Amino acid sequence: MEAVDGGRLVSVPITVIVNFTRDQYSPVFSTASCDQPISANINTGTLVLTVTATDNDTLPRFGTASVRYSLIGDDGAPSIFNIDGTNGQITVQSGLISNSADIYKLIVEARDGLGKTAVKVCTVTVTRNLNDPRFDVVTYNARILETQPIGVLVTQVRIADADTSAPSNQSNFSLSENADCIEYMQINEFSGIISVKKDLRLNLARPTLYTCTITASDRGVPPRSATNTATATVIVVYNTAPYFDKEVYITNISRTVTDNTLLVTYAVTDNDVDTPFNSLFVYISGGNSARFFRVDNQLKQIFVKNTADMALESDSKYEVFITVVDGGSPPLNDSAVVTLYVTRNIATPTCVNQNIVTINYTKPLGVPVVVVNATDADPVPPMNTVTYSLVNSAPHILQYWLIDPSTGSLSLRAPLPSSGVSGFQIQVVARDGGFPSLSSTCSVQINVNTDSDRLRFDVDNRALSMTETTGVNTAIVTMSASPTPDITFSVIGTDTAPTYFSVVPGTGQVTVIRDLRSDPAKRLQYILLVKATKTFQVTTQEATSTITINVLRNINGPVLSKSIYETTINNGAFIGMSTIQISATDADNDTLSYTVQAPTIGSDYFSVSATTGLISVARPLSTIPVNTTQVGLLISYLSMIPGASQIHQIQYYTCLTY
Repeated sequence: MEAVDGGRLVSVPITVIVNFTRDQYSPVFSTASCDQPISANINTGTLVLTVTATDNDTLPRFGTASVRYSLIGDDGAPSIFNIDGTNGQITVQSGLISNSADIYKLIVEARDGLGKTAVKVCTVTVTRNLNDPRFDVVTYNARILETQPIGVLVTQVRIADADTSAPSNQSNFSLSENADCIEYMQINEFSGIISVKKDLRLNLARPTLYTCTITASDRGVPPRSATNTATATVIVVYNTAPYFDKEVYITNISRTVTDNTLLVTYAVTDNDVDTPFNSLFVYISGGNSARFFRVDNQLKQIFVKNTADMALESDSKYEVFITVVDGGSPPLNDSAVVTLYVTRNIATPTCVNQNIVTINYTKPLGVPVVVVNATDADPVPPMNTVTYSLVNSAPHILQYWLIDPSTGSLSLRAPLPSSGVSGFQIQVVARDGGFPSLSSTCSVQINVNTDSDRLRFDVDNRALSMTETTGVNTAIVTMSASPTPDITFSVIGTDTAPTYFSVVPGTGQVTVIRDLRSDPAKRLQYILLVKATKTFQVTTQEATSTITINVLRNINGPVLSKSIYETTINNGAFIGMSTIQISATDADNDTLSYTVQAPTIGSDYFSVSATTGLISVARPLSTIPVNTTQVGLLISYLSMIPGASQIHQIQYYTCLTY
């Protein structure tokens, strides 16, 4: 062996003994996990973790005692951490705050005395989230419209975190507690921007406030929750409907109006202060005459248009609906009615002619006396259609007169009196059919010719009595009437009386013209109706009077031609043989009847003819018990007077001997 010093080479003989020791095992790390979290603000030199490895070799210089530890990676870990080679303790050798890594992979090598190795990876997680986030501003207020779009910023909440690096100083936001807020609002978990999640108009409760509670946590590992909460109060502004100042606008114009004439100035109110809710627009929304109107939204006025067409129509009333809408979504509205009255009726009816007529008081009812005529200068019906009436006329006018409303024909409705009325001054109202209607009064003078007096009998009804034997041409009464002279009398009627009585036309004298006894009915009473006729200035008048004539009949009884009738007959006289003729007369010319009155002895052997009065043998006289008998006779007549049965009798006795 040679040894060399600073320049000299020396050869020294030595003895080298080589012993062969075999390293049979490699180090083995314990199975326990070596993952370890640490805080980023850990101090330098602070123990992080300890790793342990064993070696089963028996020689100390190869066994566990020989194991040495070292960091062989990963990346920058050996510059941040240090490991004690003998005991495996890993400590921090450089500040973690200045390093941004959150996880370090520490590759630890264990080597025994002969150089055999083992490797174990330890994960060190650096906890950089050192501080809790906190809301410095805990109250947020926002005001939005009900039409706020979904996802558009309402307000933004912010939070403070003392951690200096992400993600520990980054936060996550969420909403809690209020159900309406959770349903209709949302918050961006990263930015803290609150926006509408669901159309606010779908909330039928229409709350004006949404109160949202916001919680937060950072994104550190592990995350930290905020130490307080924030509240966002969102005021929701709902659209309110505009409204007109009136429900109905009424105006009047003449049919001669021109285009662009102002009709109505309207006012619309909207209590909203936000755009577009308070943006208003008025338009004509309906009606049967929209073509005649236009709306000026700037002036808030309604004008007439197309008046040339309007003038050709007959309608006097037009209605249109106007609607105001706002800028809401959906828009809200209100409606009003514009009623336009067109005065088409400008001309007043004019009476055409002077109406002066003269009539007799006998004018028949319903026959036209005069036709009142009025014209109207308006161009179209019903403005130029004239009707007539007796409005406001005096009671005596309405008592006697009526007028045809359409033709103006004036006629009588009740008979005029024959005297006391000289004429009528009638005011006829001529009214057109316009709205409002116009009228004028036409004066009618009707003069009435009447008679100076009235024909009448001096005595309306008479009654008298007479006998049936009163002679023909006998005057029984004289009728008189007034005023005289020139009165003619006559008998009228279909009764039997004119057969037996008549009246002298010039004098009114009533006479018998036929024998009353010739009346087969033998009436006891006759009703004679006498008419008086006289021609006056206007009319020929008639009057009637009744004469009741009572007739006395059968006032005389039968009279025998002699007082005693006697005769002698043979007892052998045959049956039916005439024996004696009884004769009687009656001054009333009545028919006499003969009958046996009271039978006596033997009187039944004789009979009498009822019509002739002849007495005849009725039985054989051979058997008669007496020589002389008396036959009592009853002579009578029956008065044939309607309603009476009066018998006049005379008793007579006849003596027969044989």
